[in-house]
Amino acid sequence: MSKENVFGNDLTFERRASPLLDEAYYALWPQITSMVMNNDKELQYHGIDRYLYLQDGTTLKVEEKIRREWYGDILLEYISSDVKKSPGWMNRDLECNYLLYAVLPTNTLYWFYWPALKELWDFNKANWIQFAEHKQHGFSKIPSKNTSEDGQHIYTTLSVGVPTECLLNYIRWSGYRPITTTKGGKEWEELISKL
Repeated sequence: MSKENVFGNDLTFERRASPLLDEAYYALWPQITSMVMNNDKELQYHGIDRYLYLQDGTTLKVEEKIRREWYGDILLEYISSDVKKSPGWMNRDLECNYLLYAVLPTNTLYWFYWPALKELWDFNKANWIQFAEHKQHGFSKIPSKNTSEDGQHIYTTLSVGVPTECLLNYIRWSGYRPITTTKGGKEWEELISKL
């Protein structure tokens, strides 16, 4: 499977979808007193899309991924750009506490404790990439071609599709829950319909 991204469209989509997840965050962490979206690109590069402030004074830093399709796996990016040979976010030391992974077609929010996910990846990445290249054990290699608005190929991003249950079974602080929202209403329905 291969997909094509128009540079900038995915970012626009994620920016539109992210505020609709607010209620899901409050359901996951009822002790949240406030949340702040991070608009600093440098901090986003380091894995901080959102700050969650809890009643006990704890601040959680969250990396968000929002997926338009569902194939029963979680995409873990290991090459950000094949042209620049830059590492994907799984091969960087992000500063987040959690990766939250929203799958819009199924209205499901997955969460993974980042240090445990990173440790699992670092230990298994060679095998997982090999499994993906040979389409074994439910793993798949997902190249995403990134193009400019005029259709010119810029670079390709490489990810491994890891079976969801593999991550949920091996990461202690992980889980999933339905995304429920009353605030989104028509806006949520419109977003889902444009997938």
